[in-house]
Parts: sequence; C-alpha cells; structure tokens
Amino acid sequence: PGAAAAYSLRRLVTGATASIRVRRSSDNQETDIGFNSTGGLDTASLVAFAGSFNGIGYSEDIDNAYWSKLNTTITANADLAPDGTMTADMMTDTTTSGTHGFYRYISSFWLMGAGYDYPWLTTATFSWNMSFYAKKAAGNTIPSGQNILMLCQDLGSSDGLSKALFNLDTGVALLGTTSGYAGGQYSADLKATGATMSDEGNGWWRCSMWGSAGATASARVIPASIVRMQSMNTNPSSLDRGFAGNTGAKYLIWGLQYKQESGISGTAIEPYTKTTNGGYGAYAFVSRWYDQSGNGRHVSQPTAIAQPNIVKLKEVATNGGKPVIKFFNNAWDIMYAQHLYTSSMASLTGTFSLFTVSKFDSTGNAVAVGGNTGTNNWLNAVINAKFANYVSGYVYGDSPNTDRNLHYLYKSGSSTTMGRNGGNNFTGTNTAMTLTGISIGSGNGAAAQHRLAGDVQEVVLYNSEKSFASRAAVEININSYYSIYAQQSSDADAQAFITMAGLTSPAHQSAITTLVTSL
Repeated sequence: PGAAAAYSLRRLVTGATASIRVRRSSDNQETDIGFNSTGGLDTASLVAFAGSFNGIGYSEDIDNAYWSKLNTTITANADLAPDGTMTADMMTDTTTSGTHGFYRYISSFWLMGAGYDYPWLTTATFSWNMSFYAKKAAGNTIPSGQNILMLCQDLGSSDGLSKALFNLDTGVALLGTTSGYAGGQYSADLKATGATMSDEGNGWWRCSMWGSAGATASARVIPASIVRMQSMNTNPSSLDRGFAGNTGAKYLIWGLQYKQESGISGTAIEPYTKTTNGGYGAYAFVSRWYDQSGNGRHVSQPTAIAQPNIVKLKEVATNGGKPVIKFFNNAWDIMYAQHLYTSSMASLTGTFSLFTVSKFDSTGNAVAVGGNTGTNNWLNAVINAKFANYVSGYVYGDSPNTDRNLHYLYKSGSSTTMGRNGGNNFTGTNTAMTLTGISIGSGNGAAAQHRLAGDVQEVVLYNSEKSFASRAAVEININSYYSIYAQQSSDADAQAFITMAGLTSPAHQSAITTLVTSL
C-alpha cells in the first residue's frame, strides 16, 4: 500500500488483474497475462499463448521475400489450404532451364554469430522433423508419376545433403541414399533417418522428413529447400533437378515447419504451428509490465527486438521456482538492449524507498532499475563491481553475488542508505534525486544506458520514507514469497533489525519487536 510504482510477477494488491503483457514470436500477437488461483503468475496461460515451436518463418507465405525463388513464380493465396483458408500459395515453373523451386538458407555458422535469430540451433544432440503440405494445382499438366518434389538442405555443391523425395501421384516417399554425388542421407549438419507422406484429403499430402544431429557437427543447415524433380532417383545429381522449365508444373504449397524441441520422436508427423513473420514459435517476450500501485506507471517496450524474454521453447524462465523476466542474457539467446520504461509521468522528488528482487549475471556496469533521464539516476545497479546507487556520485555497497538478492535503497535528499537481504547497510551522500520516469533493465529509458544482464522479479518504489519497522515488514513479505535468504525466527528478525539500526531506546526496541513478531 502507498507505493509510487509496483511491478511484480505475483499479485501484490487485491483487484490486480494483469501482471505483464507479452508478445509471442510466431506471429507477434500480444496478450495480457494475469494470475493463478494462488496469486502467482498464470504460467499455464503464458505457455499456452507462446505456442509450439516452428523454426521456419512465413510458413504460409512462400511469396514473401523471406523465401528465395529459383526459376519459379509464386502466386499468393491461390487456393484453399488444408485448414480451409484461402492461404495456399502456388509454385509454377518458369521456362528457364535450371533448378525450379524455392529455399531458405539457414546456416548455424551465421546463427551462432551476432544475430542469434535462431537460437534453437545449438551444439547439442537433438532430434528434428521438417514437413510441408503439397498438392497438384489446377492446370497441372505434368504426366502422372512425374509430379515429384524434393525436400533438402543447402542447394550447393553437395546437392542438398540430407534429402527426401515425395511423389504426389503415388504417395511414395523415399529417403536420399548415402552414396554418390549427393552425399545423400548423411551430412556435416543433420542426418536424415526417415521420410513419409500422409494423405490429408482433397489431393493434399503432408510430406515429412526427420532425423538427428550429433554434438560434434561443425555446421547445421535446416532442410528448407523444396524443388521439383523429374524422377525418384534417391541419389540425384545436379542434372536431375536442372532442366527446362514447364509452365504446366503447378503445385500448391502450404504450412512449412521445422521442429526441434523436447518430445520430438522424429518418426511421427508433428502438429503444425503457423508462423506469420521471420521468427519462430514457443518464445514470449514482455512488452509491458503493469504497475500494480494504481498510479498507472506501467513500463513498456514497443520495439520487439528490445523486449526482455520470459518464455523459451515453452519453458518459463525461473529462479528459485518463481518466474523471472530475463534481460540481455546470452544463455537465453538474447542479444539486444532489453529494457522496459516509462517517461510520461510527473516528476518524483524528495524521499525514495526502493525494494528490488534482481540478479546481476556479471560484475560489469549494469542497472536493474533507473530513471528516464541522462542524469545518472540509477537506483539499483552494479557499478565497478559494486552494488551501487549513483546520482551524480557513487554510493557503494558490497559486491553482488551470482544469485538473486533483495536489494533495498533509501534516499532522502542527498543522504543514501543501501541494504541487501535484510541487512548489510551502506550509507553515503550524493545528489538529491528527481525521477521523470522509471526504467527497468537499463539506466535511462530509451537510451538503455548500462543495460542489465540478469533477472528481475519484483520492483516496488515508494516516494516516501520507510521506517526501520516498515522496511522490515516489506522485506519479510517479499522474502517469504521468493525465499531469497534464510528467514530467521520473528524474535531473531526483530533483534537483528534492532542491532542493524543501532536502536538503543527500550521503547523503540519494544515497538520493533512487537511489530515484527506480529507479522
């Protein structure tokens, strides 16, 4: 009660309906996430909204520039798709000689570089499944038995590496062989071990290829090339796919998908997940953290690439068994300036009391909670390897450890007091503070100064003094929920607080003991 701003992944006040607003990676749709029956974050709804993983972007939009075309014309939304929508694209040969089809080259050499756009390509051993829907389109004049499509990896000198051929006339699927020009079934990237076709009705086939990747693979290229073939030669050379085009070669393509996540058996055709952008499914990012104080000081991030993460491959980020928001964390494949901020608020001046549940992943200069100006209004930060407050001058505490802490900051004018995990007070003097906004995950709003690498679970800011007793009440409440540090008995808590505060008055000691033991 009485907070100037309060952000948490649990319900702090009766009547609060939403904790965060999240964007999912598959189609950039957003939704609010509220609380479960016990007041914690509704992680079931969060995971359900994030959806399943699909490593292919624009899965129903072959006409998009995301896909490179080879002597092929793509007609968007040419016919009904298997789900009954008018979203099936048509692939038609041009008359040019050569390879006819489309592809998306996705190399893990690039993926593991600065982009990290596809973090599910790792060095670990895993199973995978690639699939697409295909159908002979109206006007197709290719003789029966020759309506063949090949799904493969890179269309380079190795002619596709892992590959499978699918006959749309007979429903026969054949896996590439292991010898000859193509390198066939085995590659330096992914090993294909099976292929099949499923009759989806109304002329549609779902074509699938699956396999595994070893931990020692030096590169990984997703099989995201679909080209027309003239025979079911399982050891094709470039001549098998290099021929004069035929404008009667018309095929409907829809629903491309690459799966790699826990539970993939490889042998079964996996449920389809649609993507409508260049991203992938099963990730969720925080676009807004709602202020539960009732003051409307919500912190937001409108730029998708700068939004912090909370779900990766259907896994909710946690620490101590409770959800966290992850900022600028390479372990979760996040590379950019994640931060949330608000700048449209009346200035707050005078006295501040701040409580933050946060984790700093490194000792580099980083700010968990700051203001929204360039005047170095950093409330909860690590500066020069020390827990710090900086308002035109440092006030240092001890070095942060590698796990979560409950950080406390009290500032009245130029006087500053800091503490951690119910104690460890550090005092000093720096410039009085004015807040024209709040930034979480960086030092000041859109500028993202000294970005945080780490986690944040809760931030509560008061524009007033919290007495020793009321500080104890807030910290005990927070620690009881998050279990950050060993909670002493009530009597021990009271005595520790009396000692820390240096209270010598029997009346003050009695008041503290009465308050703390009643919590």
